[in-house]
This record gives sequence, structure tokens and C-alpha cells, in this order.
Amino acid sequence: CLHQYHLFFLPNPNITMRVHFSHLFLLIYCSLYVLSVDSYAIQPSSAAAKTLDWKYQGHDVYSEVTIPKQKRNKPAVLLIHGFGCSTTYWRETTSVLTSAGHEVYALDLLGQGQSAKPGRADGIEYSISLWAAQCSVYITENMKNRDVVLMGNSLGSLVALSAVTGDFTAEVQAPPPAWQTRCKGICMFNCGVGLNSSGISKEPQWNPLQRFLIE
Repeated sequence: CLHQYHLFFLPNPNITMRVHFSHLFLLIYCSLYVLSVDSYAIQPSSAAAKTLDWKYQGHDVYSEVTIPKQKRNKPAVLLIHGFGCSTTYWRETTSVLTSAGHEVYALDLLGQGQSAKPGRADGIEYSISLWAAQCSVYITENMKNRDVVLMGNSLGSLVALSAVTGDFTAEVQAPPPAWQTRCKGICMFNCGVGLNSSGISKEPQWNPLQRFLIE
């Protein structure tokens, strides 16, 4: 039975850098947290989640927002699930974070959970960049004027990293998100590093043989 815990969030990375192998070394900074939750017994939060009607590129996106009864001067948190999952598995995390005074936002990525599942016929190509762009627009439209922390699990951690660094903008041809200056940290659980290898192969420093081996 888990009675106590600490959360440590990774400091805001250099916004201008691209996602590649060197970003793995960011993990060593987990001890330098910008957001922490004091140790306490986990108690269920009485705050109720509310669904938020929102669309991305015309497609329905399922989203939940949970507002703590006692607001504190703390960043809002965006929860990004892993592959084949949904907002559902964040329910205990949401409870703990709202108990600590954080506003919590969670969304189902396109093609997963209760969100719409468009395909190529709809002009949708699923990728880390697509989901990062989805999260970026979500923050811009729904978390205005708020300091934010992104928390991702597995594939969601890559989506979070791509969103925070703005790496996705090259693929989807979008401007850097204005909310980057409000991002106070990123938390990555069970980071799905291998899922990013194809993106790494596009880095210009590789010769054809190296690119072939990476892919």
C-alpha cells in the first residue's frame, strides 16, 4: 500500500533544441525540480472532473479538467497518456495533484481513448509531431495565461518533450508555441525512447550508412 510519495519535475529544457539522443541526459536533472509536492498520505480528492468540449483540426478530442477546491499558486498540469491508453489511467494521479492544489488537464490523443479516430482519408498521419501539435494547441486554447507542467507516460513522454521543445513545428509547419515561456517543467515516466528512432535518423549530421543503421 502506497502511503507517501514525492513528485519531481524536470526543469524547462532549452526551448530551441531539437529532440535527439542528447535529450536523454536531461533526465539527470530530475533532482533539480521546479515543482514538488510535499510528502503526505494520499487522500482521495473531492474535486470532480468536468469534460471539456474541444476539437483539433475539426476532430472531437475527449478532455477532462479538474479544478481543486482550494486553489494555490501552482502550475496547471497537462497529463498525456501512453500508446493505446486514455485519460482513465490518470485518475489517481489527478486526485493527488488536485489535492495538492494543482489544476489538472488531461486529454485523449487523436486515434486513442474517447477521442475521434480519423485516418489517412481524413488527412491525418499519426506521429509524435501530430500529437505534440495537438497538445500545444490545447494548451494555447484551454490553459491561457497559466504556468504549465507537462506530464507524460511512455509515448506521452515523447509527445510532451516534442511539444515543450517545439520540435514538432518543423514537421507540421507551425510556429513555435507562445506558451513555452510559461512552461515550468516536464515530467516523463517510462519514456518510450525507441519510438523516437525514426525522427533521430532525420538529423542532418548522419551519413547514409548511419541513417540506415538507426532506422
